[in-house]
Amino acid sequence: MSFLTRIFGAEKPTSVRVAAALADAEAELRDVPARIARARATLELVADMTDEQHAEADDELAAAMRSEARLTAQIKQLVAVREQAEKSEAAAALSARANAAQRRVDEEGPKLLADYEKHAARLAKVAAALREIAVEVDGTNYTIGAASRDDPALKRPSRVVGIGERFLTEPDAVEPDRVVEEEQWGYLGENGRWRLIGVFGERNGGASLPSRAPRSGPSGQSSPARPDRAGRGSRPTRAYACPRLVSVRTPSGRGSSDERRR
Repeated sequence: MSFLTRIFGAEKPTSVRVAAALADAEAELRDVPARIARARATLELVADMTDEQHAEADDELAAAMRSEARLTAQIKQLVAVREQAEKSEAAAALSARANAAQRRVDEEGPKLLADYEKHAARLAKVAAALREIAVEVDGTNYTIGAASRDDPALKRPSRVVGIGERFLTEPDAVEPDRVVEEEQWGYLGENGRWRLIGVFGERNGGASLPSRAPRSGPSGQSSPARPDRAGRGSRPTRAYACPRLVSVRTPSGRGSSDERRR
């Protein structure tokens, strides 16, 4: 019977049980050197021993050394068993995760896709209606302004207040993003020419990061900015109060119910 069978029986050892057995074996092995030292110290008094005492001291030293060899071999096996148990448990956990994910796909997927198609179609209609109203408001206000400029004496209606101004009192985008770019140039002393080192972008006051790769690298003394060019420029991005969405695409492979019937 192997020592693994004595420890774990017929059950397959788990990593937790193997780790506990490994800790016990290592603790026992740590006590063996002291046991061997005591046995050797006893044998130093061999001249005063009887034959029976001498045999007992020899047996104790031999037993301690056998215990050291046995525990070392057992620890080596336990380490290998623990590694195998951890691999098996990791594979089992991954398999369980994959099975659970597949169950969710099979059980929840059809219902979620049906809900998605229903709500996406409704959202597309709402977005298209919002966009249509926004375009009409912009066109009407433009016409009102143009008529006023052509004939200031003409009595004109007040400008139309759009949906965002009237109802979105806390808009999502309070200020548009702003990108600041700074060019850094290096001076090449041997030919008196300037070359671009890099262009660095800064968004909303954040850290400066390279936004474009340099066209060429300097070999002379660097300078923070080229004298005859503006070093910094500001390029705001537009923020739209009304979405431009006019249609919503369903996931790949799933069109409308009419398309699927074709």
